[in-house]
Amino acid sequence: MRALVVDTNGIVKKLEASGFSRVQAEGITEVIKQLDVSSLVTKQDLEIALARQTTRLVTWMSGSLLAQAAVIIAILQYLQ
Repeated sequence: MRALVVDTNGIVKKLEASGFSRVQAEGITEVIKQLDVSSLVTKQDLEIALARQTTRLVTWMSGSLLAQAAVIIAILQYLQ
């Protein structure tokens, strides 16, 4: 399980400034610290997925262009 790194003191101060009591703010902060973030997507995960999708798209477009060229050549050959 990956841990979420948080500024607990900063969170407590912001919650207190929003009207929470010290005990409530500390309780909320403790819950936040215990969150399981192992299933969250990271920026690196997104970059890898984007690179894979880009590769697939380029491959598909290249294949489509070759197929179109083949159809045009076949039509031209048929018409001659």
